Amino acid sequence: MLQRSNDDMYASDNRYWSSPVAIPLVPDDFSVSIPVEKDQWTDVDGKFNRNGFDQTLHSIGNIGLTFGGGCFFVTGRSATFVVTKFEIR
Repeated sequence: MLQRSNDDMYASDNRYWSSPVAIPLVPDDFSVSIPVEKDQWTDVDGKFNRNGFDQTLHSIGNIGLTFGGGCFFVTGRSATFVVTKFEIR
């Protein structure tokens, strides 16, 4: 997730998520690389705004990971999800 500095949490083009990257959680190690290219990111509304994306890149406030995928959850089982490394190059 890329978030613009001083995000007001209202404007939809202050936060961008990589798309369409989805990783099924299975018992194994894996690695993910996400290029910062316009066709790989969407804003809060699931759209791409070139001007908003460029402004976010020029004024980054936060870079992070988010975990989710709608309203899905696990019941009747337990699981452990461990992030061992987060690297920005």
